[in-house]
Amino acid sequence: MGDLVQAAETFVFKNLGAVLKSADFLQFGVDDVKAMLKLESDEDSIDEDKYRSAVAWALHYFKDRQKIFNDLFHLIQLENLSQDFLIKVVQKEKLVCNSTDCMQLLVTSLVSRISEAPACKSKPGQSDEILMIGGWDCQQNFVKFNTNKKQWSDMLNTNIARRWPSAVNYNQQILLMGGGGGGAYYNSVEMLDLNDENPKWDSNLPSMIEKRLAFASSLLNDLVYCAGGYNDTGRLSSCESYNPEERK
Repeated sequence: MGDLVQAAETFVFKNLGAVLKSADFLQFGVDDVKAMLKLESDEDSIDEDKYRSAVAWALHYFKDRQKIFNDLFHLIQLENLSQDFLIKVVQKEKLVCNSTDCMQLLVTSLVSRISEAPACKSKPGQSDEILMIGGWDCQQNFVKFNTNKKQWSDMLNTNIARRWPSAVNYNQQILLMGGGGGGAYYNSVEMLDLNDENPKWDSNLPSMIEKRLAFASSLLNDLVYCAGGYNDTGRLSSCESYNPEERK
């Protein structure tokens, strides 16, 4: 009996990817699925297979299995997945996006790669700090990461909690725009002037023309451009500009 069990374990070890991709896997009970995701294998891309199979299993009976996906996602070794796979595949999966818990795991994994990256010397005129504001969980926190010291530090919280806002840095003035929260969409703008001795977020700025969430913003020729995103009317194709010097 012992030889039979060992033979079965050896087969699974060498063929785990095929088992995960099989139609039979979709019929497994949750305990069997968890057990399979915990198994080790020397196959290439096995962690990608584990992730894809967990998603496929949850979607097969979505109504009954949606809430179980969080537990399965915790069993995926995100550190073994490439950054490209995390951004292009995992980040776009609705099961992940609709779960605050899963998104926190994903963001933590992506941020840890920045922290572990070799320190790089900034070019003249280039900052050695990365600023992070807001996020999926409708937050007010504002933090920065020093790429040379590899240290995170807290900055001043924003005036409004925002989900998926957009921001630009204009001459050390951080312009934070749009986003949403609690089912609402924002066109408000606030600014933090890091040139001030005691900087504070200033909300006394003109609002954007459109309410926007998850949109692109960029600085070009001293003008701030905001484009795309979506709001309660649907996806947006419009683009608007703002002059920080003239405040209009």
